Amino acid sequence: MKLPVNKVLTGTLKGKLRQGKINWTEECTSAFKELKDKLSQQPILYAPDFNKEFKLQTDASNSGMGVILANKDDNDKEHPVLYLSKKFSETEKSILHCKKFLRKITGSDRQPRVRPLPVKIHFARKKF
Repeated sequence: MKLPVNKVLTGTLKGKLRQGKINWTEECTSAFKELKDKLSQQPILYAPDFNKEFKLQTDASNSGMGVILANKDDNDKEHPVLYLSKKFSETEKSILHCKKFLRKITGSDRQPRVRPLPVKIHFARKKF
């Protein structure tokens, strides 16, 4: 399952927030319109069904990490119920990749988390 928006798209806009005065470019306008279109497509998130199994998907890189919590519907199709993402600070970038992964799934990065049960964590290796 993929996020409905990509980090290149959101990064274009988010990077502008840290610059103080915003120099709005044509690239920003294009990214904003595409982001708005993707986020307005129904449905982005589904209501969780706590009687069904949840699937937790994570991804981490040197610059940030993301989490998708998904539920299956009656037709066995996965639907996202929660998206989380975090861009790493300079200090966090020095942490080992496996520690970043564990911090995210345990919620130890000090952000409030909803942890519905039962959750089965499926580990899948990426082929490089």
